Amino acid sequence: MTSDDALLQFAEAGGADEETGPPWRVLVVDDEPDVHKVTELVIANLRFQGRGIELLSAYSGAEARRLLERERDIAVILLDVVMENDAAGLTLVGEIRRNLGLNAIRILLRTGQPGQAPERKVVLEMDIDNYLAKTELSADKLYTALIAALRGYDDLRRIEAYREAAYAQMRDQIILLERVLEAMPGAAGITDGTLSLTAANPPFFEALGAARDALIGETLEDRLPGLAAARSKAADGAVVVVDGFRMRRYLTGDGRLGGFILVESGADRGRG
Repeated sequence: MTSDDALLQFAEAGGADEETGPPWRVLVVDDEPDVHKVTELVIANLRFQGRGIELLSAYSGAEARRLLERERDIAVILLDVVMENDAAGLTLVGEIRRNLGLNAIRILLRTGQPGQAPERKVVLEMDIDNYLAKTELSADKLYTALIAALRGYDDLRRIEAYREAAYAQMRDQIILLERVLEAMPGAAGITDGTLSLTAANPPFFEALGAARDALIGETLEDRLPGLAAARSKAADGAVVVVDGFRMRRYLTGDGRLGGFILVESGADRGRG
């Protein structure tokens, strides 16, 4: 039985689960048309999390780069090393990661000439997920590598979505906090656990003699020298006076000590 026959047999044995979402997009980059045909046979019936595969093809590194500039939701690339030149695939890896900024996409490097790209050197120096020698690539190995790559891509996209949701929630909270602070008559602000200023009202910036852009996100330790000492002593809910500002320590959502809510009091200015 030839390797192509084995791959075809494997593809025909695949299941046909009901689709539960759009197909995963897999890009094959190889200058040999037969590689595209055989790969299509192997993954035609592949399913992961109830989703099938949409196969895209490019026959050179340059063609793949143009495709990736407009198609940003590709999950996995099966990438040949030697195409229009001996290092076309390796060059494309650098383009994908550095210039195109596609960090979630998983890259499976395939080569029929391992000497052109020694495995250890490539794995250490290039941001790829697997190194597959075509001469040793059975249907089972390709299936396993693809599933692992799809799982990795899905995990990264989930993390990215959670992070974006957290950032959006944080922005909403900061906006609400700034509105509350602006309604307060005296200088008021809030720091995080590192004593960096996260929000404040105009009187607070005036009291410290600095513009908003110069203070938001910056630590207040240099401008309020007593703040670091207060952090080491103050417990949750404790009110301290540092450099004329009354401050209340607060707990974060996970129960850890956070930063300070700062409220200026005219009677306390000048004390400390």
